[in-house]
Amino acid sequence: MDKSTILIVHNEYQTRGGEDTVVDNEVALLRAHGNEVVEYRRSNTEYKNAGKLGYLKVAKNAVFNRQVYREILDTIHQQHIDIVHVHNTLSVISPAVYYAAKKAGVPVVQTIHNFRFFCINALMYRDGKPCELCANGALKPGIRHRCYHDSKLQSMLCAYTLWHHRRKGIYSYPKYIALTDFGKEKFCQAMKDYVKPEQVMVLPNFVADYQPEKKEAGDYFICVSRLDITKGVKLLAEKWPEDQSKQLLICGDGPLKEELETYIQKTGKNIKLLGQVDYDRVLAYIKGAKALIFPSLLYEGFPMTIAEAAMLGTPVIANDIGNGAALVRQMSPDTVIHLADGFTQTANGEGSACILDRDLRAEYSDIYRKWYEEHITADAHYDALMRIYDNQ
Repeated sequence: MDKSTILIVHNEYQTRGGEDTVVDNEVALLRAHGNEVVEYRRSNTEYKNAGKLGYLKVAKNAVFNRQVYREILDTIHQQHIDIVHVHNTLSVISPAVYYAAKKAGVPVVQTIHNFRFFCINALMYRDGKPCELCANGALKPGIRHRCYHDSKLQSMLCAYTLWHHRRKGIYSYPKYIALTDFGKEKFCQAMKDYVKPEQVMVLPNFVADYQPEKKEAGDYFICVSRLDITKGVKLLAEKWPEDQSKQLLICGDGPLKEELETYIQKTGKNIKLLGQVDYDRVLAYIKGAKALIFPSLLYEGFPMTIAEAAMLGTPVIANDIGNGAALVRQMSPDTVIHLADGFTQTANGEGSACILDRDLRAEYSDIYRKWYEEHITADAHYDALMRIYDNQ
């Protein structure tokens, strides 16, 4: 498409996360290619001190924020917007952005970062395992199980917002970007009565090609994760072999830090917690590792650590759940494991072998790098995004 004026719309959460980084990177990419980018950002910190009296206004705006509707409409007209690209609308922006764009006759592209369109907690995860109760479009289970902030009232508000805008038919207006085939399948299944499959395209997040100045030397495996029960790091530690020749390094911090430290000290396993590590050094560790371990118990959206590993030519061993497993299967199908069963694999139908004993770099390093170059470089992402914009 010709150079266009694109309105990027994003609602930030109270704590900065991966979605914010993805939006920042995409804005920079669009501008680097000569597109005019206008940003409309709001933050849930605006409601941080709303108090009980302000809750009704918060709830009302979460369903439809009239101020946002007017501001988006004004921005479209004043800035001569050609396309509106939405990332997150919860909870200040609200779905009002879709109505404003439709009123102005401007097409909308919505990136699906998580499962929020049909799952109240956006994770498809409950009681320690993936949950599919709302995978067919139902909303009542999310209320019954208090899936949003463990609050029945807040869960009812989220469910009502989804129900209200489904009934209005507004979800049929945007085109959608799913980050993976797995994500598209789940979205289309749950939203089949409101969105046609041809409205949904698959476009992964991109990673700008960056090689750390050096790689960390050593014979080790690496895990980069928040130390949280949902991320599988506790299960990973429990299933890690006692064999001292197999070293596991874990980069990250979180609520399980002390529990993991105690467990490692008690068992004597060759596991080291490195804490929060800066980006360049994280990449250095990934580049030097025998493999990246991705143990998440969540379906995830688009695991950036797997993308970064591919960029560096480092193979990945993934727990057989959700998008992490789906991505790894594209490159090394036999390194997807059931982590609950440990790291053993059947060897030629005879006995079992430890996947950690294989030279995965020799087997798969080139394959991972080739997949990166073909699918998730900045240039590949930009070209694919322009094709999506062109098809509006």
